[in-house]
Amino acid sequence: MGDSAGALLAVSLMKHIKMPVDAIAVKIPTGKVPKAAILISPWLNLNPKYTGSYARNSYSDKITFRLCKITSEAYQPDRSLRLLPEVSPYDTKEEDWKGVLPSEMLVVAGERETMFDDIVSWTLAAKVNPSCLLVEPMGIHDSFTLETRNLETYKENYSYIQTVAFLRRLLSEARPKPEWL
Repeated sequence: MGDSAGALLAVSLMKHIKMPVDAIAVKIPTGKVPKAAILISPWLNLNPKYTGSYARNSYSDKITFRLCKITSEAYQPDRSLRLLPEVSPYDTKEEDWKGVLPSEMLVVAGERETMFDDIVSWTLAAKVNPSCLLVEPMGIHDSFTLETRNLETYKENYSYIQTVAFLRRLLSEARPKPEWL
């Protein structure tokens, strides 16, 4: 589970498990796909352009296009490295994701977030089941955590409700049934 840059790290880790990057010293056993993943407002494109949702939603979201550019360059100053799919998984093809992602996924995107088009495009390219994409109406980037004032408003948050339902379903399926049933 990860939100924003944490979701980028989760996606990169899942990809690394399937297709290890030689430059990464820590070796993770390959062939194991996580059981599930929750990606909240995943930051997938480290080379954004001021088009689509970056232009359309830059004034309605807390994360502006300018901030996306600045943080992308801070995260990886070398533009040629920012273009690599291991660093910026947005601009990839279907075959790059075969066997990488778990079948149980929840990808949350706010309808009014700057990265909205990137999230939707990536889910299509990665062949993420469309039912796994949760679009929060009027939601902004990471509204799951940023638009919460207290516990009561948090419990009313659309993404929170859907994420908890997803986790409850997964946990109930994972729980062994007692022998007496």
